[in-house]
Amino acid sequence: MTLRRVWPHPEVKADLQALRAAQPLTHVLTNIVVANFTANALLALGAAPAMVVAEEEAGEFARVADGLLVNVGTITAADARAQLLAAEAAKAAGTPWALDPVAVGFLSLRTRIATELLAFKPAIIRGNASEILALAGASAGGRGVDSTSGSHEALDGAKDLARRTGAVVAVSGEVDYLTDGDEIVEIDGLEGDIKPREKKIAKITYSDGTVKELPILCRIDTLDEVTYMNNGGILQTVLRDLAA
Repeated sequence: MTLRRVWPHPEVKADLQALRAAQPLTHVLTNIVVANFTANALLALGAAPAMVVAEEEAGEFARVADGLLVNVGTITAADARAQLLAAEAAKAAGTPWALDPVAVGFLSLRTRIATELLAFKPAIIRGNASEILALAGASAGGRGVDSTSGSHEALDGAKDLARRTGAVVAVSGEVDYLTDGDEIVEIDGLEGDIKPREKKIAKITYSDGTVKELPILCRIDTLDEVTYMNNGGILQTVLRDLAA
């Protein structure tokens, strides 16, 4: 973030409208567990997702896409080659892309590939505390996809990773953090006992050390939505009810 923003920033309010007007073609190289959910979420936002996963096509498609997501959650050797080709093509084309380093640090293949992917300058890196610490070279990773560190423990690693890669780094956990290496946005209380339409605070710490607090509204609007979120989704809630 080279310019200090004033919050709430007027550009943010128009972002969703602009996205829906553009209908960005989004290249998705994600894991098999979340592929359908990711596609539906992108469609709901107004994007045009495309799951082009073949190694022979990944680089070609990334060059013409408007954005790229790389998620290493169920990575294979073929996936790894496709992801590297796509990220390289995205960097060459100036296409923004996001990296989700699932379980990096815990297993060797995904850790090596995610580290190599950093050379292609992701715009966004999103992970839990253990994943971010491992990617930053500060720890050996968590317990599979679960973090063994608190998000606050990963903040310095996230800032270092952001400075080295130029990415905005998001760390999820009991406190969610966003940082570009200089400024920090933190939101507390998105885990645990969430109530419908609960008011939260986003705290922004600027590079000069000044702090501003911004009131936000958590758009989980109903008790049913709270249940869905706590169970991991609607289908998971149905299955839990059937198994009870």
